[in-house]
Amino acid sequence: MDVLNRFGHLENMIYIEHGISSSSKSFLRANHFHDFYELYFYLGDSMTYFIDSKAYSIEKYDIVFIDKGVFHRTNYKKGTKERILILFHPMFFSCLSDISPMAKILNQLAETPVIRLNASAIEQTKNTLFHLYNAYQNPDFGDFTHQIILANLLLYLKQYIDTTAQLPNPEILYGNRQIVPEVVAYLNQNYNRSISLEELSSKFFVDKYYLCHVFKKITGVTIITFINNKRLRESQKLLKWSDLPVAAICARTGFQSQNHFNNLFKSTFGQTPSDYRKEQKKWGVQS
Repeated sequence: MDVLNRFGHLENMIYIEHGISSSSKSFLRANHFHDFYELYFYLGDSMTYFIDSKAYSIEKYDIVFIDKGVFHRTNYKKGTKERILILFHPMFFSCLSDISPMAKILNQLAETPVIRLNASAIEQTKNTLFHLYNAYQNPDFGDFTHQIILANLLLYLKQYIDTTAQLPNPEILYGNRQIVPEVVAYLNQNYNRSISLEELSSKFFVDKYYLCHVFKKITGVTIITFINNKRLRESQKLLKWSDLPVAAICARTGFQSQNHFNNLFKSTFGQTPSDYRKEQKKWGVQS
């Protein structure tokens, strides 16, 4: 699935897809992140969703909400795989005279990335999502229609969270899961300098080989890959929104070699940092 490439640039503020397949094999999607929101309504057999440093057991009719810039991946088991996927840009609701209420709703949903719905909520959510999908497929409807339907859905989910006494927690509990969020937080705070496995082992009082094992088991990537992805994500922001030279961005985000930075950026995003900046400027991203 090449959804990210199809979503494209800023003129595509929303992308909606209804996908269904059946397979006797299980498969794992690649770990990734993006700078737009993702709402995922699952309609298939059970699967596992990895979000940041946590793993969630996803059942039929669960809602998954992914904040922008958060690493995530899916692990599908055998059986039917069906979902409605909505990707929308942070500026999708910019037509509103005051976007602060919508921003609060999105922030609250990001704090509850998996919502397990009751029977009445399932029916309401399912009907709204298929209504939105059908409107998206109809060229007679534009973004204004999509904005109204999606805004109502997001508000409904926010109210569902607020009024449900105790939301089920589908998080998978690993034996030593507590250490991984701590390591993730540490890496997110210190990505812009050199970090060794020995340093992490000493700081968190754990054998470095065991740490590498449990980190990858829960996050789906190695510690080195996680650090590099964090650095790439931050470099993207600086290339978009700052006038810093590429060499300065390389140093500021913790890369020790500009050649390594250029090669890793190109292998990840398909273009060099300089070309990426030029393209963003072309589409009017930079200030």
